[in-house]
Amino acid sequence: MLRLCVASAALTAFSFGFHLGEVNQPREAMSNCTAVDDLILSAGTDCIPMDDWAWGTFVSIFVLGGTVGAFCGGPLAEMLGRRRLLFLNNAPYILAAMLLGSSTSVWGLYAGRFIAGLAAGLGSVGVPLYIAEVAPVKIRGSLGAIHQLSIVVGILCSQSLGIPLSTRTGWRYLFYTGALPPLLQCFLLPFCVESPKWMSANGLLIDARKALVKLRSGAGFSDADIEDELESIANNPHARGNDENAANDTDAAPQDAGRHSLSGNADESAPLTSHVVRTVGIHNLFSVPALRKPLIAAFGLQLAQQLSGVNAAVFYSTTIFNQSYPPSVSIKLSLLVSVVNLITTLVSMVLIERLGRRTLLLTSELGMMSCGISIFIAVKAAFAPAVVVVSLMGFVGFFGIGLGAIPWLILPELVPGYAVNAAASVCSGLNWGSSWIVALLLPVFIGIRKFIVLNAIIVIDFIMMAVGYDVFLLFSVFLAGFAVFTMYYVPETKGLSPEEVARINQF
Repeated sequence: MLRLCVASAALTAFSFGFHLGEVNQPREAMSNCTAVDDLILSAGTDCIPMDDWAWGTFVSIFVLGGTVGAFCGGPLAEMLGRRRLLFLNNAPYILAAMLLGSSTSVWGLYAGRFIAGLAAGLGSVGVPLYIAEVAPVKIRGSLGAIHQLSIVVGILCSQSLGIPLSTRTGWRYLFYTGALPPLLQCFLLPFCVESPKWMSANGLLIDARKALVKLRSGAGFSDADIEDELESIANNPHARGNDENAANDTDAAPQDAGRHSLSGNADESAPLTSHVVRTVGIHNLFSVPALRKPLIAAFGLQLAQQLSGVNAAVFYSTTIFNQSYPPSVSIKLSLLVSVVNLITTLVSMVLIERLGRRTLLLTSELGMMSCGISIFIAVKAAFAPAVVVVSLMGFVGFFGIGLGAIPWLILPELVPGYAVNAAASVCSGLNWGSSWIVALLLPVFIGIRKFIVLNAIIVIDFIMMAVGYDVFLLFSVFLAGFAVFTMYYVPETKGLSPEEVARINQF
């Protein structure tokens, strides 16, 4: 059951990655129209003319939708439950794929792209929460990394499909393909269980016990282990927010566990009581002193992910390679960048429970910093092109080791249950919104006086034209700063609950 639940949830993240990467290949086929195409546009041609402005809006409106979805995701995850949110989120994913594939105007493309971003933003809240809450503590980090792994696989799949389907008649099928993962998830999720933590927090202790039994059966857990885990969920005052710092934000009235079940069937042998809680909302998230240090750590890692410069390496890789290799080789090298990201994300899944979160984060940040400096020096000193290629691969590879997955999975390990919905919503919104902040601030930092912000990819074009590879030196400075931040502000969470992390680190 655990494998089914995690795999089903991962399809949401896969769809996120698929939509993120689906626009990398087909621009010429979609928008480079001939005079004949213009004449028959109203008849339903497969070419939709778009200049740089229109294409930039088409790409970047995904981020706008994601930001909106992220801020809505926390309240919806709390109200509907994690599984139900993921299930209902398939509707906008399917609608987006249909709109993108069938559009005959740029406005239809805008609508489809925005809706896809909305679904991706909702999923970026729901998936990490669901996986963290169904996973056993001992492998919580490894399973949590599946979220980032699925995004990377989705990007790689859409880029791979984009090569043969980037034709005048093929690009629509590329977009239609985006409907397949959510359709599959609609079939699988009904066989999965809801998060036991969410059910317990809503007074459904009997259903929480049933879910835990299904999740832990066949995995070496005894009945006593299951009861201990259930008791830690149901009777943890900090998880309910029932401490002096959050007393005004909760309503933890104990209830008879037998009266709280989705099925309505009471288990009279259950001695535990469950608590229906009123959790901390986004508006008062920072009013609880005990939450401030965990939130600073979680928010800082989201910023580190965006300011690391990985988007410059991934989205500009083809142009970088084109300077030294023919286009056919550059496309293959760009796909290899995604493969490297995939492999290192897999490596992080193996190492995260052995080495811990802090070690992988510091390795990631310092490794990316070193590779960024290497790219800068290799270009300035006119080293062989292979040095730039290897350094760029290393830059993306070190990202996959730590900064790719850990900022997403560490949040439920830092923030207690009574605040995790709101914190996840703000964290995800910060991640999405900071891509726009990066686009606005970087040109100022590097001295561009006149620029137009369309999206991160186009801004990277402006940056590279203005200062070339010097921008990787700037990214290295950011990464050095975030390594110091990680060393002093991010605690180790391996095998610990948020309450244990707070106690050990005196939050």
